[in-house]
Amino acid sequence: MQLDGYISMIDESLGTDDTAPTKKSTGKKVAPSPYPVKGKQTTKAAANPLIEKTPKNFGVGQDVQPKRDVSRFVKWPQ
Repeated sequence: MQLDGYISMIDESLGTDDTAPTKKSTGKKVAPSPYPVKGKQTTKAAANPLIEKTPKNFGVGQDVQPKRDVSRFVKWPQ
C-alpha cells in the first residue's frame, strides 16, 4: 500500500526512528536497609476456647427476631 511509503517518508524527514539509542541511567544505587521491612504486623487476641459462637436461630420459640421496618403498614397522613 502507498500509505506505508508515505509514513516511512515522513518518519525519515522528521528524524524519528524506532531504533533510536536510549539513554542508560548510571545513577547511584540505593543501599539496602539493614533490617528487612515487613508490612504491618497485627497481633490478634487469642480467642477464648470456652466461649463458642453459635448462629442465631429465629425459629418459633427461639431467639428474639430483629426489629423490622413496618412503615409500609402505617397509614401516613397526606
